[in-house]
Amino acid sequence: MNLLYYCWNENSAADIEWAFTQLGHSYAKISYPLQNYDRDADFESQLHQILNQYPFDCIFTFNYFPILSGIAKTHHIPYLSWIYDCPNLTIYSRSLTNPCNYLFLFDRHMCGLANALGAKHIFHKPLAVNTRRLNQSLLLSDKPKKPDYRYSVSFVGSLYDNNMYDQIRYLPDKLKGFFEGAMRAQQEISGYHFLEELMTNELLAEALSYIRLEENPDYPFPPKRILTNILDQKITSDERIRLLSQISRQHTLDIFTGSSDKTSIPESKLHGYISYTEEMPSVFHCSKINLNISLRSITSGIPLRCLDIMGAHGFLLSNYQPELAEFFVPGEDFDYYVSEEDLLAKIEYYLTHDDKREAIAHNGWQKIQSAFSYESSLKAILSACPL
Repeated sequence: MNLLYYCWNENSAADIEWAFTQLGHSYAKISYPLQNYDRDADFESQLHQILNQYPFDCIFTFNYFPILSGIAKTHHIPYLSWIYDCPNLTIYSRSLTNPCNYLFLFDRHMCGLANALGAKHIFHKPLAVNTRRLNQSLLLSDKPKKPDYRYSVSFVGSLYDNNMYDQIRYLPDKLKGFFEGAMRAQQEISGYHFLEELMTNELLAEALSYIRLEENPDYPFPPKRILTNILDQKITSDERIRLLSQISRQHTLDIFTGSSDKTSIPESKLHGYISYTEEMPSVFHCSKINLNISLRSITSGIPLRCLDIMGAHGFLLSNYQPELAEFFVPGEDFDYYVSEEDLLAKIEYYLTHDDKREAIAHNGWQKIQSAFSYESSLKAILSACPL
């Protein structure tokens, strides 16, 4: 099979290229800095020339690009999009209904949204990790050695300190109080996302009189969904800072983040951004406990961070995610917390029960090998399309 792969410098670019090769497929990679995901005359001209000259079987990308859907439609070839961000706002494009699109979404709730928006070919497909790369770089095997722990409790991720909600200049006290109360309540519950249900038409109309949302005729975004996404990012920021602050008061906590605010969790050891392929796996492998505090817009699916941690033979302690508990066994492959008190209690427990923690890390790693490798995932994606 011959694939045309559009790369936007995503973290997983080298891993998917490796998988193409391992499965015996040929591919050509194009990297072009799109300024507009819907139309770019120079880019479209170049791609049409390439597709007229060479017999590609399909176009592949991580995330969905309407411009590529249009090009694939013109050339009567499938467009395979493995959607890897949530939210992924381009799925609101009117082009989503093109019959050439084959969408692979890691979050079941997002599958339902794509179906409601009229997509023809929708598949639920969790994300993956390059097990071969991780095993080679970290010297992992079925007979695990005790890691050389450098960190006690670690968190890798954004603090979302530049979230859009904090940039809103003015809201009346009643409306702001409603949002603040709703966000505090949502922080207390994982596995059920109710924010959108709380927004009546009257409330939405009042909010939009103070919050300007730019309209785009190519994307019929429901304003309620956009406002929910803004609140989700703010909830994530508040939740991460609150929980990490509490942990740092009781344990040594290392935070690896590209966020600009270095003062919000002063009792932690703050590190800067770390590279996905080189530094991050080592942090996961050499931490006794790796925390996942999911972005709140990921309402059902398994965040890639969870798979990265387990793929590096790291112990994962996460908030509850429905699909994480579906594909992995809590207390056997990973563990989750349901409240701040539960989180602190489980950190204390696993820091003092090395054998239990390390056995769980090994079980999670084994399950990643069998079900979440790039080879098996890509094989399933390609077999689902009429190629």
